[in-house]
Amino acid sequence: MITPDQQNILNHLDGGNVHPYNPDSENIFQNMKQKIKSVLGQKVEVLHRGSSALGIAGQKEVDIYIPVEEEQMKEIVAKLQQLFGISPKSIYEAERIKFLQDINGIRVEIMVVNKNHKSWVKGEVVFQYIKNHNDELKEYEKLKKEASGLPYKEYQARKDEFFNYVLNLQK
Repeated sequence: MITPDQQNILNHLDGGNVHPYNPDSENIFQNMKQKIKSVLGQKVEVLHRGSSALGIAGQKEVDIYIPVEEEQMKEIVAKLQQLFGISPKSIYEAERIKFLQDINGIRVEIMVVNKNHKSWVKGEVVFQYIKNHNDELKEYEKLKKEASGLPYKEYQARKDEFFNYVLNLQK
């Protein structure tokens, strides 16, 4: 079942397809992490998440998350704007701010997230569970492959349902 918050995000999505895991993803992440830390400092967490971090098929992207306190978000975003010379692609106040980069045809999403927001906290629970439970990891990749080519909203809705299933396993 899709939650109202998930439906709100689904209403703003457009297309996408699933591609095989790209082993270059980790190098792209490490290079971007180094650039980001050179501006934000070595103490700031810069995390690789999403399918490429799990080593499975995905949307041909590298998801980078910078979890910080809500009051730090604007300062971090200003520094990233200066570093990348671009404005954020999307802003969800008090939740997340996303930048997009293209590196050799791979989309890199850099998200500054409120580490206390429920979407980040729940997402981390799901990521860690899938990462540490091979059966669910395989099931998640299967779901993604089977949803490839569907309208993106349907693809994302299937992922959201799977995430909700994993969250319910935690109860």
